[in-house]
Amino acid sequence: MKSIRVLDCTLRDGGLVDGVNCWFGRGVLNSIYQRLDAARIDIIEVGFLDDKKTFSIDKTEVPHSRDFEKLIKFKEKRNAMVVGMCMLPVVSEKMIDNIEDKSKCILDAIRVVFQKHQIDYAYDFCKKLIAKGYKIFIQPAMINKYSPEEAAAMVKKFNSLKPYAISMVDTYGLMHRKDLFDMYDVFAKNSSPQVAIGYHSHNNFQLAYANAIELMQYCKDRDLIIDTSVYGMGKRSGNAHTELVAAFLNRNYGTNYDVGQILEIIDLEILALHEKYRWGYSLVDFIAASHDRYYGYVEYLLKKKVLSMNAIHEIILKIPEEKKTAFDKELIEKLFFEYQNNIVNDTEAYAGLAAKIKDKNILILAPGPSLVKQEKKIQDYIAKNKPVVFAINLVPETYKPNYVFVSNSRRYNQLIYDLLERNSAKLIVTSNITSADKAPKIVFNFAKLRIDVEDISDNAALLLMEILETAGVEKVAIAGFDGFEEGKDNYSGGYNALCEINNAQGHNEKIIKYLKNNNKLKLDFLTESKYK
Repeated sequence: MKSIRVLDCTLRDGGLVDGVNCWFGRGVLNSIYQRLDAARIDIIEVGFLDDKKTFSIDKTEVPHSRDFEKLIKFKEKRNAMVVGMCMLPVVSEKMIDNIEDKSKCILDAIRVVFQKHQIDYAYDFCKKLIAKGYKIFIQPAMINKYSPEEAAAMVKKFNSLKPYAISMVDTYGLMHRKDLFDMYDVFAKNSSPQVAIGYHSHNNFQLAYANAIELMQYCKDRDLIIDTSVYGMGKRSGNAHTELVAAFLNRNYGTNYDVGQILEIIDLEILALHEKYRWGYSLVDFIAASHDRYYGYVEYLLKKKVLSMNAIHEIILKIPEEKKTAFDKELIEKLFFEYQNNIVNDTEAYAGLAAKIKDKNILILAPGPSLVKQEKKIQDYIAKNKPVVFAINLVPETYKPNYVFVSNSRRYNQLIYDLLERNSAKLIVTSNITSADKAPKIVFNFAKLRIDVEDISDNAALLLMEILETAGVEKVAIAGFDGFEEGKDNYSGGYNALCEINNAQGHNEKIIKYLKNNNKLKLDFLTESKYK
């Protein structure tokens, strides 16, 4: 009869949650450990061994093996096997010297994580740990990057060390049922029967728990170790939930885990952390996993707040194979601007616009709150001066613009149907916007308009000023060009949700500098503005 064991990694993998950074506080980390042990969890991972860190009584990263005894109040008699982790991509080559012989350490075993190019180094490192008396867990990261032949060779190599376990580590949560079964078969065929096979999942596709169940039912004749964490705590999308896996095993395999103790951990310790730091399923992680790309690329593009999901999809697919799993800011910036620079010949667009607005008063309606607060003043100006009105990134309900200018793909998708229903204004867009609708548009080349200043490179008001200046306009009145303030609604027209601004003062200063040095239009501010 095979054995299925639960390995809880809350104190290790859970510590990777952004903001936690392994800083649980001694009271919390001891509470988690003691209750997991009382819950009869089979294996508890208590933290990282990392010689680059400094010891703190509140953190589960320690530079020396003896530090774990200072960190946790271990009982003389305990239920669980206790393990720590070494991540070879992170620690220095001197880490092995900071690990004392097993006889002087409370750890029963050490899990060794390595990347594919580090197999030989990891093999030598594990041999040294075995010589020091430790059981070892082999943890090849990003197992989906191995071909079946590469995985077989890797497993055979480490099998010669007679490890306690060797795990399928799905670093980015990419494996589905068939992928998991195929890799399990490779591991089982190429390792000794007494070596347990582990599975460490991540929840990008919401499959961590489902895959764990499927693997338990598929695995017939080998010892199996399932990695979990309480409430799924782990970086970004998190992991399989300890409480769910333990309850499933109790119900279906006759185990005797005390799920009540795990629920106490959630109630007393984890919910407060989750409320503050958050982890779990996210759109970013789903998109990254769907494209087999590092999540940082998706985050970078989403923060631009100008791209549709389809645009992000198209850009992500252009990341070359060798750059997929490590963030390269220079590369993603290059791909972003290449995508934005969808070149069109806009000579006729400029000529046509110039003819329409020649010798007329021009009013720009930017989407600041003053557009609502000072509506009477603006309407009085319109009644008196009969200007050609350009609205930026919005279709205002109380004004009747002649043109609506949109330079943001996400905003375009929100506005287009409202604009088509009202049919009250001509649509001007920049060439970075692609759409499925057939609405007539005046299109200007984004590449020529884009401002070479970080944070304001695609500021819609500045882009429109560039268009008008090129079309021969010398003076414009402008309203709603208020400037940014931290922690306040900076937009009218339902636009605020798309445009959270960090470092408002920095944005304002860059726009002021740009207007001073580059803008040739004479601006008549109708409403209060930080840019006067």
